Amino acid sequence: AGFLVDLLNPFVSIFYLSLFSTLMIVNGSLFELSCYGLIIFIITLSWFSFVALFFAQARMQNYFQGKNHYIQALSGLAMYYFSSKVIFGF
Repeated sequence: AGFLVDLLNPFVSIFYLSLFSTLMIVNGSLFELSCYGLIIFIITLSWFSFVALFFAQARMQNYFQGKNHYIQALSGLAMYYFSSKVIFGF
């Protein structure tokens, strides 16, 4: 699910495009550009595989189930904070 969110999110695509366009060689060959794409794919696949395996463990699920209320409250406060910065410009 995380991979699909990352793949379908236009902001993530723009982030990768802006990041790698500043790091890429201007007159790069097709092989070099393909290597950049392969690196992005491997990093993304590795990261989401690690996150999925890490949070799929029963110990981690039990831990976060116990802390679910606090995580949701902290996430809600963070969203209120960021939305007030966007709306009111604080």
